[in-house]
Amino acid sequence: SLGPVLASGKYSDGQTARVFVMAGFEISTGMTSTQDVLDRKQQMFKRSRRLGWVTNADMQITAPSQPICRLLGVSCESLNGSFVMGNPFVDFMETYVENVGEWLLSIALLLHSSLEPWKRNGQTQAIDQAQRFLQSLTTYLQQPEKYQLLAYHIAKAPETILDTVPKQTLEESLNAALGQGEWPSYRFNEWNSIRIHVGSEHPLLGAEETARFVKTARPIPDPSNPVGYEVSWEPEDGDEVAARLIRKLVEQH
Repeated sequence: SLGPVLASGKYSDGQTARVFVMAGFEISTGMTSTQDVLDRKQQMFKRSRRLGWVTNADMQITAPSQPICRLLGVSCESLNGSFVMGNPFVDFMETYVENVGEWLLSIALLLHSSLEPWKRNGQTQAIDQAQRFLQSLTTYLQQPEKYQLLAYHIAKAPETILDTVPKQTLEESLNAALGQGEWPSYRFNEWNSIRIHVGSEHPLLGAEETARFVKTARPIPDPSNPVGYEVSWEPEDGDEVAARLIRKLVEQH
């Protein structure tokens, strides 16, 4: 299991007037107006009926909505401040998501590509969590059955996976994670969406049901100067099971 290996971190304030890297972009948080935009997004999501959260410059989940916490089966207190590449999110993905291989290899490629700029800017929390994730993924893939599972997920994926990500990119990432090839290039701020198919083992779904979501990260405030990302989960191609599950989660709000 990847989950137990990956530690969760907590969001820390006081990072203004410092340069960060968010998914490969060097960004300055010294501008109060830009930080205000991020703060407003966080306040909005705390009260939102949407499924989602705001990711900060260190790839920490902040201001998760009540519906997304219910979907993940965790308290918002435990999810807030945790890393996208740590628990409890990774544990949920590994337990309930049928195409988890797509996400694991996409996030691994993103993290690998972000390490150098993060190092230049001294983002030690993000670096530590990324390195833990990548090492855990290597150990995970050294188990033949886990490698075969992820290879199967990639083989089943369409030739182009949303946002024009070629399947070949994930195949190359699978080999790179095992040290058997070079990591491909990541197209920062172009590859912002990923398919997430929540399977029937989820307690809110019926037998043989799959809720097909698209998780999309939108730059805050804009792609040229992001200080974070607004992350939302929406039905893939109008998937009825996902739409019904969203309504159920919102009704509990």
